[in-house]
Amino acid sequence: MAPRARSVAIAAACWLLLLAGAARAVDDHPVSIKFTSYTDRDSGTPMTVVAEGDTVTWHWDGSGSDLNHSVTSDDGISFNSETDPGGKPHGSHVNGDTFTVVFPTSGCFQYHCVVHGSMHGQVQVGTGVCPPLPPPGGGGGGGGGGGDGPPPPPPPASPPPDTTAPAFSAVREKSKKLVFNLSEPAKVTVKIRKGHKAVKTFHISGKQ
Repeated sequence: MAPRARSVAIAAACWLLLLAGAARAVDDHPVSIKFTSYTDRDSGTPMTVVAEGDTVTWHWDGSGSDLNHSVTSDDGISFNSETDPGGKPHGSHVNGDTFTVVFPTSGCFQYHCVVHGSMHGQVQVGTGVCPPLPPPGGGGGGGGGGGDGPPPPPPPASPPPDTTAPAFSAVREKSKKLVFNLSEPAKVTVKIRKGHKAVKTFHISGKQ
C-alpha cells in the first residue's frame, strides 16, 4: 500500500473508532409489579430515573390475582400495556410477563394501574423534571390543639386541568426528518405502523 493510501486508511479507522466510542450503550431499567405496587429494582421506589434513549421494562412478578395490573400513562397516550405492542389486557397476565417502552426524550412520565387506584409510578427521563412522589399511605395524625386561635386558611384551589388538545399542523418531511407545528408545548406520541400493526412507538416532548 502506498504511504498516502496507508495514512488515509489509518485516519478512517481512527474516525470509526471515535464514532464507536461516542455511541452510548442503551440501558434497560427493570420495574417489578407485585403486591399492588411498582418497585424500581435499582431505587426500591416507584420512581425510575433513566437517560434519554434508555428503556424501562415492567415485570409481572406476582401470582394469581396479584397479576391483575396494567401500566397506563396518566396522560392516556404516552404508553399503555393494555393496547401498545408487547402488552396485553390486565386480566390475562401470567408470572414473567414484561412490557417495554423506549424513552428517547427528557420529561416526566407518570403512570398508574387501571384496576387499583392506589398504584402509581413515574419515569423521569433526565434530571429534575419530576416532582417528588408522595409518601405511601396516609399522613400521621396531627398534634393537639394549641388553644382557640383562628383556623388556618384553606389551601389554594388547584387550577382546572387543561383539556384542550394542542393544534397539530403542517406535517412534512424535511431532510429525512418528520417536521410539524404545535400550538403549545405538548407530549407527542408517534407510532410507526406496518399495515394495521404498530411496530414502534416514540414519545417526544414538543415545543411551541
